[in-house]
Amino acid sequence: MLLSRKLLNRYVDISDISTEKLADVLTNAGHEVEGISQLVQGTDLVVGYVESCEKHPDSDHLNITQVNIGDKTLQIVCGASNVAQGQYVVVAQNGSVLPEMTLKPTSIRGVESNGMICSLNELGVAEKFQTEEQKNGIVVLEKAELGSDPRIALGLDDDILDVSQTPNRSDFMSIFAVAREVAALFDAPLRLPEIKEHETKDSNLKISSDTDKSQFFLGQVVNDVTIKESPAWIKEALIGSNIKPINNVVDISNLVMLETGQPMHFYDIDFLSNQTLSVSSDIEGTFEGLDAIEYQIKKGDALIMNADKPVGIAGIMGLGNSMIQDTTRGIIIEVARFDHVSVRKTASRLGLSTEASQRFSKPMDNAGAQLAMNRAIDLLVEYADAKNLEKDVQYGELDQTLKTISITTERVNSYLGTTLSDEVILSVFERLNFKPQVDND
Repeated sequence: MLLSRKLLNRYVDISDISTEKLADVLTNAGHEVEGISQLVQGTDLVVGYVESCEKHPDSDHLNITQVNIGDKTLQIVCGASNVAQGQYVVVAQNGSVLPEMTLKPTSIRGVESNGMICSLNELGVAEKFQTEEQKNGIVVLEKAELGSDPRIALGLDDDILDVSQTPNRSDFMSIFAVAREVAALFDAPLRLPEIKEHETKDSNLKISSDTDKSQFFLGQVVNDVTIKESPAWIKEALIGSNIKPINNVVDISNLVMLETGQPMHFYDIDFLSNQTLSVSSDIEGTFEGLDAIEYQIKKGDALIMNADKPVGIAGIMGLGNSMIQDTTRGIIIEVARFDHVSVRKTASRLGLSTEASQRFSKPMDNAGAQLAMNRAIDLLVEYADAKNLEKDVQYGELDQTLKTISITTERVNSYLGTTLSDEVILSVFERLNFKPQVDND
């Protein structure tokens, strides 16, 4: 799993803990960190300001720029078609190490050049996170302090930890669970979001299932939303998790999945012929996914149905016939639980390893479904102007009985080969939010 340090820091205070220390402690606790990377790759990068831009005397596509980086002005020959006077830009200085080169003073067609004005491609930023303009030229920043770190101006100042998944800790695919673990390991303040309650009215939504591959389904109608760009922190959280931001509504569904570990799907209310959703594993045919690729569905694969029309491959991907668009005015939310063996088999046969299928293919927290729905509604109200909410509708039940485990200090120390005191053991349980109670020994 890719773990964004920036996102994690929203939920547990790790501001004084280095990324290397965080990785070391997680690894020693059984969550092996296989690597650390940055969204922007390169050393000695600074914000610069293009004070002048003139055509190269010996080229029809090169420009000679004078770029102020705060403590000095650099002459840089630049071949980007979109470079212009008055821009704030990303400058790699002489000595900078970029993904495919190390910069040194040079002469380009007889003109001295010191450094480079960079594109996002040259900084190693994945193309899916770039606009068409950014793909074809240098990246232009909003006004920023000269000489400062351009990663901050780009919103890409993040360290990404690649944490391996162990079979016994599928909960670690939830950033909330990671935050609890890190808070316990470092005895740091946990700051999970408080979820507000919102007024709802009775719903006409009908939920059902005719297959044992889905024994729980939660749905909710939001009649009014506004499609717009997501706030910066949500976009940055998704990019740090290698998910492309789309719009505020789609982004919220992906953010909540990252937070809670519970995938969810939003359907455009106008593309559903009636307010019914069901799950069936008795359909076959070829259907187009959200990625515009056609998939061959066989009987036994679980599908989300709207009347007799498939609208999603259960636990894996929505279909293109009900996707959120710029014109979407309302949505129906799906938060369900599917048989993880069935999801794994279908995903493997289709060659579809999605963020959703990776989570549905493993055991999940039964308390996560309602939490995900409530969190999504809260974010939709805050960032998508959600109004006219209906009550959620539920099919099936999830066992949410809390388990009580009895154990003695003697048994703990016998297993671990330690001499831990009652106080130390209680402190660990309390930091893990296990609410321990003492009865004699």
